[in-house]
Amino acid sequence: MSKIRVESFGSVPPCAGDIQVGRLLQEIVGEHGERVKIVRLTGPGDPQWAEYAIDIVPALVIGDKVQFIGVVPSRESLTGALRLAGLTWVRGRRCAMEVKLLGSGCHDCLRLELLVGQVLEELGVEADLSRIDDPREIDRYVLAGPPGLVIDGVLAAEGRLPGKEEVRAWIAAAANRASPAGTD
Repeated sequence: MSKIRVESFGSVPPCAGDIQVGRLLQEIVGEHGERVKIVRLTGPGDPQWAEYAIDIVPALVIGDKVQFIGVVPSRESLTGALRLAGLTWVRGRRCAMEVKLLGSGCHDCLRLELLVGQVLEELGVEADLSRIDDPREIDRYVLAGPPGLVIDGVLAAEGRLPGKEEVRAWIAAAANRASPAGTD
């Protein structure tokens, strides 16, 4: 099992945002233990500051991508970013589900990403969540338009932002199909 590396950029002494981010990361580590590695960087003297062009704190790099800069992310935003980096949730019912978000990163695509992450968290469903933004890969699904949502290989939504209850129903149905009868 690979670790997800989270680089947290902050100041000394820590500002209020640094403190909030630190508490949020402690909660995540509490849930996932050694599956998440937190690296705290507290000064522009660290080479990573220049590598990622960080000039305001707090900032978070997850994997090798700058995800948040100058803001304290919500728990939902942070868990969504961790899922996209490959972290799966293990609380609650387990389901080896694959969820793909298809789109170029437009506003509705990002909203769908947050919505799916929130529903997975609420249902306690484990999923491999990935964002597909390569046009050639997206074309394989013959979308009417972005965003697109693929759950276990089935195109569930395309060309619109579905409602939370729709997403909940699709994910719950896929989880039930993946769970052997009598187990939860």
